[in-house]
Amino acid sequence: NKSTADIKFQLSLAVPLWRDMGNREGMNLSLAYTQTSVWDFFDKSSPFFDNCYSQGLYLRIPLQRDELLFGLEHRSNGRPMRGTDGDTFSRSVNYLSGQYSAYFPCGFVLRASLRIGFGWYDTELTQEVFSRFFGYGDLTLGYHSPNGKWELGVTATPVFGPFNVNVEAAVSYHLGAVALFSQFNYGYGEAMASWVRGS
Repeated sequence: NKSTADIKFQLSLAVPLWRDMGNREGMNLSLAYTQTSVWDFFDKSSPFFDNCYSQGLYLRIPLQRDELLFGLEHRSNGRPMRGTDGDTFSRSVNYLSGQYSAYFPCGFVLRASLRIGFGWYDTELTQEVFSRFFGYGDLTLGYHSPNGKWELGVTATPVFGPFNVNVEAAVSYHLGAVALFSQFNYGYGEAMASWVRGS
């Protein structure tokens, strides 16, 4: 219902800036952009409740079988910092992240990521956006099909403290350079405008 569900649209793009850095095969530097729109499907006029814009620079480092991924990212819902009762929904985060992916011969993947940075809650610079709404890291259990076409994953993100977790299940199908995907998110804060203190 209106209080418990929304629909999300997402578009993600990545452009390699430097392939095989230092003559190391698979060590790539990429620029990525993601835009999401959250649709309040149950509202009478069905408006888009919030939009989120993410830009990032990522360095992928392959290991013997596993890989490391480091990122520098800015994420914002693009609303102005007015600091008034009329519009106090401006939210943004800037952070560094690190992710380790362990690949197993059976097709399973285990990923652990950590991130650190700072965020803006309207006009206030605060760490609360991380501890309560965004989370300092994720843990993902995934699976890749033998032909590389299908990818499944379940991601857990602790928020509001160590024992509250957002969960996202995802499935994607790769069509060469393009992938189609679907996600189901159970938790809080998929829309940055819903990052409201005291809720």
